[in-house]
Amino acid sequence: MLVSGSSLRTEVPANIYHELARLWNLRATTEAHLSRFFDEAFANYLTALAIRGIHGKDAFRRFMENLRKKL
Repeated sequence: MLVSGSSLRTEVPANIYHELARLWNLRATTEAHLSRFFDEAFANYLTALAIRGIHGKDAFRRFMENLRKKL
């Protein structure tokens, strides 16, 4: 997992949660992961759940709004 040092200094370390969320299926192979879009969507979903559970609903709403803006 590679993250920048700034990820460790943020109030909500979403990048760290996101990279950890990519480990959702340790047995996943290239054949099992035919859709990169699914993998990214699932990582974002798990990141959002972690943010809501650890940092609360306001942080969750901010994270979701940032995702909407990027899309």
